[in-house]
Amino acid sequence: MNLLQIKQAVLALDNSELRELNSYIVDRNKQIAMRKKSDFYVGQKIECQGDIFVISKLNRSRAKCIKDSTGERYNIPFSMMSVA
Repeated sequence: MNLLQIKQAVLALDNSELRELNSYIVDRNKQIAMRKKSDFYVGQKIECQGDIFVISKLNRSRAKCIKDSTGERYNIPFSMMSVA
């Protein structure tokens, strides 16, 4: 089943089915984020939107990072990070 077929199938769902589907999607998104979190560690250099950062702390859904070039601090979601 491709994305277009899924979108068409969603149109046939009622409210309770949409709530159940939404809950499933949110849970799946959290699973993926937690799996991605395990790829990172404090002190690691990462890339986000073309900039290089160093991870200073890992939180539940985001990492506190310091921008290599300026020293500015950012909270970056794991989904936006990749290993530099």
